[in-house]
Amino acid sequence: EEMYLFKNFDDSKVHQLFYLDKHPNNKQEAGRFPVAWCKNYAQGKVFYTSLGHREDVWENKRYQAHILGGIKWALGLEEGDASPGNL
Repeated sequence: EEMYLFKNFDDSKVHQLFYLDKHPNNKQEAGRFPVAWCKNYAQGKVFYTSLGHREDVWENKRYQAHILGGIKWALGLEEGDASPGNL
């Protein structure tokens, strides 16, 4: 799976759903590297995931639930906690 890392990313402003505890390109570098997060933004909602680059990932039922849950939450069809700085 391909991972994206953001420069100047402030994880205290988002609700982290998944994160890596090691840098994806350097397993010796410990930290928190967000993979999926959500937040309320003005009158809307933001759901982000960096997962899903490979076809086999899309076939995984847990990944499908992750995507569908994020979409439903962003549309207001499901409740969910988006309080920032949860980790």
